[in-house]
Amino acid sequence: MVIEGDVSASGASIADLAQALFCSGLRPDPQPTPDQVRDAVRTSLAAHDNDTSLCACELAQAYGDYPEIASTRMRWCCEAVAWAFNLGVSA
Repeated sequence: MVIEGDVSASGASIADLAQALFCSGLRPDPQPTPDQVRDAVRTSLAAHDNDTSLCACELAQAYGDYPEIASTRMRWCCEAVAWAFNLGVSA
């Protein structure tokens, strides 16, 4: 998915935004603010030409190289973007 304009109004899914956050340098400790999460997603998307499929490729490589770390980070990314973008999470 190529995201244009405001990320918050783009209709991007939690998965799309979490993939972008995964590819950013933002870390869960200390707890980032919602603004920091949103900024990290925007910066990561810009670095990947606003194309979430490029983020997905980087994510897949990380899972192949470091599966034990990648799954924990992706879980945090999903929770962080749901919170920062007020998207809610359905179980």
